[in-house]
Amino acid sequence: MKSRLDSHLLLRKIIYDTCFKELSTGKILMDKISTTFAKVAAIAIIIAVIFETLFFVIYSSNLKSYSFWFLIGALFSLIISIIFMIKSVTASRNYIKTKYPLYIKHMEYKKLSYEISVLKAIRINKLSNLIYKKKLNKNILDTYINYFDEKSEFIKSKNWLPISFFAVFSLPIWNAIINRIIPNILKQKDLGLIIIFFVALLLFLVLIFALRTLLTSILFKKAEEYRQLNELLKIIKESIN
Repeated sequence: MKSRLDSHLLLRKIIYDTCFKELSTGKILMDKISTTFAKVAAIAIIIAVIFETLFFVIYSSNLKSYSFWFLIGALFSLIISIIFMIKSVTASRNYIKTKYPLYIKHMEYKKLSYEISVLKAIRINKLSNLIYKKKLNKNILDTYINYFDEKSEFIKSKNWLPISFFAVFSLPIWNAIINRIIPNILKQKDLGLIIIFFVALLLFLVLIFALRTLLTSILFKKAEEYRQLNELLKIIKESIN
């Protein structure tokens, strides 16, 4: 009994390692150029968020014109991030066409998105061969799917805690800054200041969404990997007679 449990534990590890270590996104979809461009894009987003935060802090204090340089810096950093993200995706597609010509038919050419469908096809092919060699049936795959699903949910529930704490502490600070800015703008009665404020607010929302995506990919990486693995296993299970 123990040897059988150890065997399944080892097989689950082999399946996971095959999917996310041997066939990781970085190894399959990206070469050095694409990876470098992606890192620059991520750094630019973080810099943009810092500039935008500094803008609101200074803007809420005295509305001096030099605070606008931080807004310009945030806009410039966001543009840099988008440009390098496009370059990264383009370099990735060129790499796939050279490295995996048989999988070109799976390419979807979505904007600012890597060819995940290609990665998915390669993983399914590799995992199908592995499962066939190990003679795993549908019942065994169901137990693996349940196991990975439980692991994914546990990680999600655990990692939401620091995000919740951050939200609890940051929202009052954000509200205080906004409540300080709005009366100052209304007092100035300057249409230009109102336009700048709403442009900055819109940019802030865009940057928060981008930062949220970046942080989610870090904090929930393992949970997302388990979810993706379950998706692949379900597809493979349906193909088993």
